[in-house]
Amino acid sequence: MLSRHRRFAIENAFRFEDFTDQELLKILDLKLRKQDLAATQQAKAVAMEVLGRGRIRPNFGNAGEVMSISRLLGA
Repeated sequence: MLSRHRRFAIENAFRFEDFTDQELLKILDLKLRKQDLAATQQAKAVAMEVLGRGRIRPNFGNAGEVMSISRLLGA
C-alpha cells in the first residue's frame, strides 16, 4: 500500500530550472537514438511545439515530458 504522506513538506520541495528548447531537443534525440528510432525534422518540430505548450502547466515535467513523447514515437 502506498503511503499517503509526503517525505518532506511541499514548501520544502526541490525546484529545478526548466531545460531550454535546445536541451530538450538534445534529450529527445538521445532518447530516440537509444530506442533505435529516428524522427523527421517535422516530427521533432511538432514534439517541440507540444513541449512548448506543456511549459504553461504548473507541474511541467521537463525531461520527463520528453520521455513520454519518445515512448509515443516508439509505440
